[in-house]
Amino acid sequence: MLHRILITIFVLKGLISFSQTKSFEWKKYPVSYQIDSLSDWQVDVLENIFIFQKNIINKYDSVGVFKFSESQKKIGKIAELSPINAMKFWVFSEEQQLICSLDNTLTNLSDCIELGDLDCEYVTKIAASSQPNKVWIFDQVNYNLLFYSISGTNQNQRITNLNQTLGLNQLEKMEEFENRLFLFDKEKGVYVLDIYGTLIQHFPIENATSLLLDSKFIAINHENKLKIFNYQGVNLLEIDLPEELKNVQEIKKVGDDYFFRGNNQLFKYRLVLN
Repeated sequence: MLHRILITIFVLKGLISFSQTKSFEWKKYPVSYQIDSLSDWQVDVLENIFIFQKNIINKYDSVGVFKFSESQKKIGKIAELSPINAMKFWVFSEEQQLICSLDNTLTNLSDCIELGDLDCEYVTKIAASSQPNKVWIFDQVNYNLLFYSISGTNQNQRITNLNQTLGLNQLEKMEEFENRLFLFDKEKGVYVLDIYGTLIQHFPIENATSLLLDSKFIAINHENKLKIFNYQGVNLLEIDLPEELKNVQEIKKVGDDYFFRGNNQLFKYRLVLN
């Protein structure tokens, strides 16, 4: 039976140059967050944690203190919460085929976008862009990717037939980082596009379960080890994970801190060079 593999892509500043002579240690923060199997989560640049289920979003600060809960009845069941910056989010409802913008108090900032009005048949994924007032939208029915300008400046771009041009099968996650768009397919691996939709790189890594997108290195969580690869596929180093993270489902990184989703908790760690 194939092992379950968790892929993460992130910047490991300063670690690679020390990999041959130094060891690493995971330092756990005295904070955790309860999360059930029906809920999803997000972390912003200030390390606030957002745990959401159906139309309810709960916000916690960086030390685990519950701040408030907000109901988004207008939006309906929330599929994704995508941070744009510390003050703003995109929130996506697959059920309602809506994208809305929220501020950091989870208050609606403007009218929601009806995705059917954008010639999209059925959107399953969105991703925030670093370009002001733009968002990536993936139409699963047509395998089309729309780079949409919220401001209505007619700067929209549509990339069609990704199943044929890339061989994309089932998009699990999509995220932009440093003017590159990462597309994750559990069966086909990770595709990296530029902002014009041109394929830059493809990592044919199969049987993955989740990914975190960042910058210059690929890390695979396999057999309780974080295996670090460069973009040429060279295995640079391996770092053991703590025992309680053996069955981790997802990893996110903010600054030097790592957030892990286990079966019913979120954990926060820092990787320290000894």
